Amino acid sequence: MTSLLGQKLHEAMTKWESELDPAPAHPHRFGVTNNVTRTTFNYVRDNPGCTRKQAIAALDAQGFKQASTTSLLSVMVRQRLFREEPDGTLYANVAEYKPLMQSQKKKYAKTKTKARERVEAIPTAPIAPPVEKRAQLIMHRTPDDMDKYIDTLNVRQAKILMEKLKAIFGEAV
Repeated sequence: MTSLLGQKLHEAMTKWESELDPAPAHPHRFGVTNNVTRTTFNYVRDNPGCTRKQAIAALDAQGFKQASTTSLLSVMVRQRLFREEPDGTLYANVAEYKPLMQSQKKKYAKTKTKARERVEAIPTAPIAPPVEKRAQLIMHRTPDDMDKYIDTLNVRQAKILMEKLKAIFGEAV
């Protein structure tokens, strides 16, 4: 009787554990899709002294995109998983693959670029046109243009204009 009870208990526990959906340990990370990062690391580790070009060609033959492997090789050199000798050969600095860290430099570089663009966008020439151009603009106005201009003035601006005209032409105005 006890062995039957133990067997039933074991079956119930097994069924219960299989029904549970354990929460992932790191829900913010992406799942493994094609393992291109690990494969890229393993290729360079297993073929010390290969060049980027050789690694990209070999991984392309395995079905990985050249853009992905090129980018990963650069990131791995920058994060010191690999070292690149002056002759262009690659060597692994660690024996086992470690997940890549998020780069903080990229965020800073984007901000720096945006600031540089804002600085370059500031006009260096004076905003007002040169005196010759202003004189040409004034000379080409018609009486209708002057009427439209006077219609846009408020009372205070009209009074200032009248005083300036009086100063130019005398009190006869």
